[in-house]
Amino acid sequence: LDGQAFFAVTSDPDRPFTVEAGPGTVRVLGTRFDVSTWGGETAVFVKEGRVAGEGASAEVVLGAGEAAAASSAGVARVEAPSAETYLDWQRGEVAFERERVQRVADEIGQHFDVRVAVGAAADETVSGVIRLDDVRQALGDLGRILGGGFEADGDGYRFVRP
Repeated sequence: LDGQAFFAVTSDPDRPFTVEAGPGTVRVLGTRFDVSTWGGETAVFVKEGRVAGEGASAEVVLGAGEAAAASSAGVARVEAPSAETYLDWQRGEVAFERERVQRVADEIGQHFDVRVAVGAAADETVSGVIRLDDVRQALGDLGRILGGGFEADGDGYRFVRP
């Protein structure tokens, strides 16, 4: 998987279901779950049931309401995950709470298949909800949150502050 998908899978021990996503692999144990690959990591959120998430050197079993992230450094549980931030795209929005601007920009870029450069704002953190109806509207909203705006730049957009 490259991007994001929601799966509803019935457990079948004779036919295991796995998702290879970035640096991680998700093995289904009968569940409904979300997998995304933004910004060089694989994130898994379990809505119902259980999955096993595998990284380079570790495995974690997740139950309903739990999440984990895998990167080249390994796999780790996410503390107090919010279903809203993992399942937001199904409602046509991106929801974030104290999230790095780069992660929000990566999700918007993935949704619209464009490059979104945020420069020095990458490590700032933001909270809010942005509708994903139109790339210009979504980036306009993010720009207002950051106190600037986005300009067209080749095959994508870049953030500028006045």
